[in-house]
Amino acid sequence: MANGAWGDYLTLLGRVTRALEELTGVEQEKIRAVNERDLPAVEQCMKKEQVCSLNLRGLDQKREKLMDQLGMRGVPLREIMSRCPPGAEQETKEAAEALRRQYAIFQTTSEASRNALEIHLHIIEELHKRAGGGELPHQDAPPMKADFRA
Repeated sequence: MANGAWGDYLTLLGRVTRALEELTGVEQEKIRAVNERDLPAVEQCMKKEQVCSLNLRGLDQKREKLMDQLGMRGVPLREIMSRCPPGAEQETKEAAEALRRQYAIFQTTSEASRNALEIHLHIIEELHKRAGGGELPHQDAPPMKADFRA
């Protein structure tokens, strides 16, 4: 097991991977809720999504600080193998690959969720009106910032 700042970095990559897994699960729940036209469930998923996004943002800030400590500012995830200390190669490779895989799964799920919302938006708006909520605000959510440089 790597120790010191590098070990902290690998532990943080694991936490980011788990946070992305959680966010992916929320996106999957949202797809189901949208397809079932369950507005309260969609709203609950959006609240969970905000919490997960804030958690990821905090982890990303910690990652940036650790990368500075390691002298790796701006080094993409795909290049960390060339920077890992001797003896930490396998653990580093596993952490980086797990994060890249989960990020790809998240991107695919997030896109499917966005598509489902767009397709069913008129239905969701109608349900919202019937529930007494009036018009839904039409706004584009800013993209979530997570730069893993994969």
